[in-house]
Amino acid sequence: MAKASGFLEGIAIGDLHLGVHDSHGIPSSLTIETIRPAFDHAEEEGLPVFLLGDTFDTHRSSLDDPHYMEFAEFLNRYTVPIHIIAGNHDQHEGIAHAFRGLLFLKRMGVLENVFIYMEPTVVVINGKRVNFLPYPHRAGINRALNIGHIDRAGSRYCNGYVVKEGSDDEYQWIIGHNHTKQQVRSACFPGTPVQVSPDENHSFGYTHFRYGSTFSADHIPLKQAFKIQRLKLATPEIPEVDDDTWYAITVEKGVPVPQDLYSRVNVYSLK
Repeated sequence: MAKASGFLEGIAIGDLHLGVHDSHGIPSSLTIETIRPAFDHAEEEGLPVFLLGDTFDTHRSSLDDPHYMEFAEFLNRYTVPIHIIAGNHDQHEGIAHAFRGLLFLKRMGVLENVFIYMEPTVVVINGKRVNFLPYPHRAGINRALNIGHIDRAGSRYCNGYVVKEGSDDEYQWIIGHNHTKQQVRSACFPGTPVQVSPDENHSFGYTHFRYGSTFSADHIPLKQAFKIQRLKLATPEIPEVDDDTWYAITVEKGVPVPQDLYSRVNVYSLK
């Protein structure tokens, strides 16, 4: 579908942290299943996709990991441009090791529509300048859409902490890193499309934006394939639980762990 000249319209998706839940029994396939409608939306309307950093939870992610190849195969289903910046979790000592596998696939002629930014790069897309700023770069520019993975002064984390220092210009931004959906002056944070930790309880989704002489953004919630909740056991009795929820369980001192706990509950963690 052709888009109006002079406007850049796209789909922005926050931190995926692929692999973060694998050791807790939640496969990354559920994260990929959750974000599928966002990519389908982009494909149906011919919109570019922007992944805002921390695509992977660790820089050690590689083609040897099942979730890595599953994600690569997922991306390969789509034809729209997919732009990915490096976040702090994707790299180590300034090198975005987590993207080596995707870059290898690109050299092999796969994922030709995937563009990975590991250094600041300005690209013109549909007549509009886009300033891609992978972590830790934060030098925004005027008359451009700045895509970053940084803190923003005045932004709020899910635990209520308000960022005191960080980027504070009046340029237009779409930013990852902070998992909570919010608008801070001229900076749009789509937030995470899936739950990354048990303490996150905001609206999970993605952003459909339009950038031209003005900027507008719509948050589109995503149906979650899994949930994570905290659960405290004060007695050996197991309360009623949900099949699609994983529980970070704390057992009070002196309370025995129920023998059938793992057979009856999706245990995310136990302490």
